Amino acid sequence: MNAWQMSIWCWIIFVVGMVLMLPAMLFGVLGLVIEQFVTWAVFVYAMYLSMAVIRGGDKRLARNGVPGTALVLSAQETNTVVQEGEFAWNAPYVWKYGLEVTVPGWQPYKTMLYICASLTAGETIPVRVARFNHKRVTIDPVAYNQQYGERVRQAPSASSRGSDDIDATLADIQAMTARLSDTQATAAGPDVADELTKLATLRNQGILTDAEFATQKAKLLAK
Repeated sequence: MNAWQMSIWCWIIFVVGMVLMLPAMLFGVLGLVIEQFVTWAVFVYAMYLSMAVIRGGDKRLARNGVPGTALVLSAQETNTVVQEGEFAWNAPYVWKYGLEVTVPGWQPYKTMLYICASLTAGETIPVRVARFNHKRVTIDPVAYNQQYGERVRQAPSASSRGSDDIDATLADIQAMTARLSDTQATAAGPDVADELTKLATLRNQGILTDAEFATQKAKLLAK
């Protein structure tokens, strides 16, 4: 079971524990204390998995895990961000990587790695593997830095993705004004450009969702 799956199960247990809080009172104060202890213990562990393991890599596993290598089979950016005090648009996105892990003396196997770091499909990276939970893998930062001469690349944040959206919006504006006649471009181009820029800003601030942004942009470009 990888860290992402463990995190999901922790949240499920936490929700079930909260639902069972009242029935646990039927077993007296001791039953309620035990039930709540388990519930909040898994909550704390779920937060640890999100904030430490998925966001920055499992440092404990990186120190004590079994060394190996992994071929990155696939790389997919998710829509999940892991906040740690900053605004949501400054938090890094979680990437989902399909890995084929090779450890000396073990049969090669496949697993998934969820982490806020940018890797490239097709590259081979040094990893550390849990001794008893082979599906749990993390990047070996020391070996990675020695191999590539740089720190593990941080995943882009929502704000950086937002800047890409602004670039795309500006490209749309340029394409639109190119299609318009000189008269139309002079009359309508600046107004539509301003509106598109405002929409992009609202999307980056989290006021508009991706779907709302796309809908409003399509309406403007259709005018």
